[in-house]
Amino acid sequence: MISRRRIISRSLDPCDYLGEYVSPYEEEEKTVWHSKEELFSDHIQEVFNKWEQIDDEIWAKVICMNGKRRVAKAYARVPVLTIDGTHDGFDGYRIGLNGFENPLLDVKTEEVMRYIGK
Repeated sequence: MISRRRIISRSLDPCDYLGEYVSPYEEEEKTVWHSKEELFSDHIQEVFNKWEQIDDEIWAKVICMNGKRRVAKAYARVPVLTIDGTHDGFDGYRIGLNGFENPLLDVKTEEVMRYIGK
């Protein structure tokens, strides 16, 4: 498995803020949303907060979620990304949905994720 910090650093994004310590409780609060409005608002606000730092080569902010939990995020530098079921996480060109840790993954989602890419 690849950590979110490594995924972000692989994207070569100078906007990486994951270097600072975040307690497990705070991390839980930052990665779970119970309404679409809060989800959209929080992620748009993150982009606005980094607006001046975002490189002109950034095409999109990619957010990978399992249910209501965000398991990864990165800034894409290419206009076309491949999404598959590999265990590679995000390498800048491809998102392997099975490459992100989620200790609270439910059995049904885990079963479906095994079929992605087959």
